[in-house]
Amino acid sequence: MKKNGFTLVEIMVGVVLSGVVLGTGYGIFSATRKDFALATARQTLQHEVRHALDVMATDFKAMKAKTFKLESSEKDTANVSFERFALSESAKNKLESNNTYKVSYQLSGTVLRRTSTDPAAPSRMLCTHVSDWKIDRGDAAEVNAADANTPTMDTEKGRSARLDIALTGEMKVPITGQLTSHTEKASIFIRDEYYKTINQKKLSVVELTGLDGSKFASTAQEDLMLGDTAFTQELLQGLSQDKLDALKKQEQDALNGSLTQLAQVNDSIEAISAEKDSALFEPDSWGNFFSSGNKATGLQGKLKDAKTAEDVKKICDSLKDEIPNKEKELLQKSLKSGNAESIMKDQKTAKIYSEAFNLKLQDMRNQKAFEEGQKNAKPEDKKTYESLLSKLDPAKMTKFEGETDIGFKERVDEAKAITKAASEMDVDWADENTNNKNEVKEYMALKDLFDLSSTKLACIESSDQHTQNLAEIEKAKASAK
Repeated sequence: MKKNGFTLVEIMVGVVLSGVVLGTGYGIFSATRKDFALATARQTLQHEVRHALDVMATDFKAMKAKTFKLESSEKDTANVSFERFALSESAKNKLESNNTYKVSYQLSGTVLRRTSTDPAAPSRMLCTHVSDWKIDRGDAAEVNAADANTPTMDTEKGRSARLDIALTGEMKVPITGQLTSHTEKASIFIRDEYYKTINQKKLSVVELTGLDGSKFASTAQEDLMLGDTAFTQELLQGLSQDKLDALKKQEQDALNGSLTQLAQVNDSIEAISAEKDSALFEPDSWGNFFSSGNKATGLQGKLKDAKTAEDVKKICDSLKDEIPNKEKELLQKSLKSGNAESIMKDQKTAKIYSEAFNLKLQDMRNQKAFEEGQKNAKPEDKKTYESLLSKLDPAKMTKFEGETDIGFKERVDEAKAITKAASEMDVDWADENTNNKNEVKEYMALKDLFDLSSTKLACIESSDQHTQNLAEIEKAKASAK
C-alpha cells in the first residue's frame, strides 16, 4: 500500500531551506532600510545646511560696512548681528542706499534662527542640526606703491571685507543610530565694506553704482571686481585691456561657480523623497503600490527640469499656494482645539504656529533617531533626549552682549509664543500609520522644494547675469582696441 506524505528528513530540509530564504530576505530588507535611513538623513542635512548658508551669504553680501557683531554668551550659544541694505522694489538685485534693516543669526544648541526687523521676513528657523559654525574675517593685505596700477590691487586691498563661512550639521541616523554630518563652506565679500576700502572717498556701494561712467572710472575702476553687478558699456569704458581681461576671468569663474551650484541644487531636488509609501499589513496603503505620486512629486519633476528663471518662478508660486493649504490641513489634525482655520487668518499668528508645528515634527523625528542610537549604548553612556522646544525655554535664555533690552524682550516673547502654540498641539497621529506618515512626508517635501526653488532661481539669475556680463566685456574689449 502506497503512503503519501513527507519524511522527517524532507521536513527538516524544507525548514532549513525556508530559514535560509527568509533570513536572506530579512537581511536584504534590513540593509535596505538602513541604507534608506542613511540617505534620508544625509539629504536632510545637505538641504538644511546648504539653504542656511545660502541665506547667510545673501545677507552678508548686502551688509552695511562696520555693523558686523559676533557675540557669545555661553557654550553652544552665539549671536551674529548687523545691518543690511534692503533690495530695491523697482530694480532687481539693486540695493537702496537709504533703506537698511537689522538682521540677527542666533545659535542656541543645535538650532540656528534668523530674525530681522524686515516686516516681510521677521523670523525663521534655518537649521535644527548645527554642530559647528565658523566665521572668519579676511585680513587686509599689504599693498606697495608699485602695485597701484595692477588689476588685482584693489582686490588685495579689500581682502579685509571677506568673510569665510563654514557650517556643519550633524544628526543621528534612524534605525542604526550612527552619526552623519555634512559641511558647506562659502567665501563672500561684504560689498559695502569692500567698496569703502578700495576708494579714498569712502563712498558706499550704492553711492558708487549711482555714479556716471566717467566718475566711476576715475574714482574706483576695480569696483566691478565684485559679482552680481550688471555690466554696461558706460561702466566698462576707460578700463585697460589688462583690467578687462582680469574682469573677464573673474566673471568666468563666477559663472562656473553658479553653474556648479545649480547642478548641486538639481541633485538635491532629485534626492528629495516625496512619493507615497505602502505597507504590507496596512490595506489602506495598498493603493500606493500602483500610484505613489502626489502634488509634491509632480512639482519636484517640474522644478528639476526647469531651465529658465521664469519657469522656476511659476513653480515657486505654485509651492507658495500649496504649502499653506497642506499646513492648515495638518494643523487641523494636530491642534487639540481643531481651530486651524481662524489661526491661519492672521499672518503673524500663523507664522508662530507654523514654526511650533515644524519644531514638533522635527522633535518627533529626532527623538526616534536618538532612542534608536541609545539602544546599543552602555548604561553609563545613556542620555536623556533634549527636545528642540526646550531650547526655547525663556528661563534658560540669556541676553547677548550688546543686545538691547527691547531686542531681548522681543526674542523672549517670541519664544514664549512658540512654546505656548506647541503645547496646544499633539503630533502623535503623524506616526500612527503609513498614510499619515505619507501626508507629513509630502508636506516636508513641499517645504524643501520651496527652499530649493528659491536657491535655484538665484543660481539661474546669477548665471544669466554673468553670461550677459561676459558679452558686455567682449564688446568693451573690441572697442578698446
